[in-house]
Parts: sequence; structure tokens; C-alpha cells
Amino acid sequence: MGMGECTGKYFIENGVLKASESFNVSMIYQGELVYEVLRVIEGIPLFFEDHIERLDESLSLSNHPPLAANSDLIDHIRLLVRENGIENGNVKIIYHFNGAINLYMVYFIEARYPDDQMYKTGVDTILFYAERKTPAAKIFNFRLRSSISDALVRKSAYEALLVNMDNCITEGSRSNVFFIMGNHLITADDKYVLGGITRKYVKQLCYEKNIPVVFRCLPASELHHVDAVFLSGTSPQILPVRSVGEYLFSVDHPVLGTLLNGYSEKARSYVTLHR
Repeated sequence: MGMGECTGKYFIENGVLKASESFNVSMIYQGELVYEVLRVIEGIPLFFEDHIERLDESLSLSNHPPLAANSDLIDHIRLLVRENGIENGNVKIIYHFNGAINLYMVYFIEARYPDDQMYKTGVDTILFYAERKTPAAKIFNFRLRSSISDALVRKSAYEALLVNMDNCITEGSRSNVFFIMGNHLITADDKYVLGGITRKYVKQLCYEKNIPVVFRCLPASELHHVDAVFLSGTSPQILPVRSVGEYLFSVDHPVLGTLLNGYSEKARSYVTLHR
């Protein structure tokens, strides 16, 4: 029942370690689901505190209470790492609200990390006209996810960039997006997007490296003025984009190189510090 969603031998439901064979994937499509995905590197959940802060924000925006203490969640992840013998991968925390039946689960999911070639040559993306109802909250929307997945398969693309009613690009369907023009970055204002953890560190790096950032949604009609594009997210981290529809972009921009190296250093430092 859990194949395709829950990987590894064990998952945790309401604080109890269970065999993955008993994972009920059908409940994901019922009620409301607030969730968070973390990347585990060498057994350490990367930027755990930031992810939990975002989970709390998603719960607040959706008017739901937390179902587990944050200290318990870090213990659950450590237990899953140990019992599953998985040192590197993605862990999902879900809070499931369905009337009187509320529960939480923590489990490893299949991680689709870009390969080395994708980082070298960039990935292809498409424009997809859609807006998320509550962009700042990480709430599962099966219908939108399914429509986007179908479009990505048809176009052989890695990611879809969402375009709002004003014909402006807000974010990726599973990532945040940044546009480079000259020596500065353009990205949507926080109120229009899910506040990505990697995005937070990209903004921090820009401040540290004196790279100007303009917060606005880029009109799709301005894509021909853009020099480079990249995605940020838990799985891709910082990933160059070589195309948005018919528009092609450089993947060797110096600003992009600075951010790639800077983010890798921050991730390595966090893992080393929390060993």
C-alpha cells in the first residue's frame, strides 16, 4: 500500500515505529495534508530548525494545531535513519487532518536528485498557468500536482514555473526560481511564494556577497532580457536552468557560480556542526 510514497523498511505514525507494509497511502488523498520535506545528509537533517519553523507557519496559516513536539520530530528522524540504515535521502513529515481523525507521520520518500550532467548543462522548464491558493503554506494539492506532472511528461521538462493571472512568474511547482540580469537577481516577493529554505540561504548569500536582489514577479514577457535562471529547493539545492519554453539561458554566469559554491559551503558547515 505504501509503495511509491514511503520508502525504507520503517516509518513512524503518531510516534510509533511501524513496518512500511502497513503504510496507508490512500489517506494522503483525503482531508487536508500539511507537510514538510527535509534532506538528510550523512544522517543529519539539513537545516532542520528552518524546516520546522516553516512547518509551524504552514500549520498556523491553515488553522491547524501541531500534532507532535518539535523535539520529538528530530528524535523520530534520527530513529528512522538508524533503523532504516539510510544516511542520505529525503524525509517527509505530514500532519493529516480529516475531521475527528488527525495523525502525523514521518518517513523516507524517494528522492529525485539532479545528476551531475544536469548541474553542468542546466535543466529544461516550462511555463504553467496556475496559482496556489495559500502560497506561503506547504499544503498538498493533488489535483494541481497531477496536472503539472502530466504537463512535465508531455514536454519532457524538469520543472514547471507557475504564472499568475497577471502573466507574471511566481515560483516553481516544487522549487523557487531566481532570474539573473547583469549582476543582480530577480525573484518574487515572499508573499507570493512558499518561503523555501534553500531560497532563504540564497538570499543570505546575496547579502554576504553584495549581490543585489530585486523582489518582484518577473513578467513572462521579460524573459528575453534575462541572462541566467536557476531553481532552488530541498532536492535540487541550486540548479541551473538552460531553458524556459523556447527561451535559452547561460549556465556559466559568474553570479550563479558564486551562489553554487557558497551554498555548498553552508550545507557542509551545517552537517559538520551537527554531527
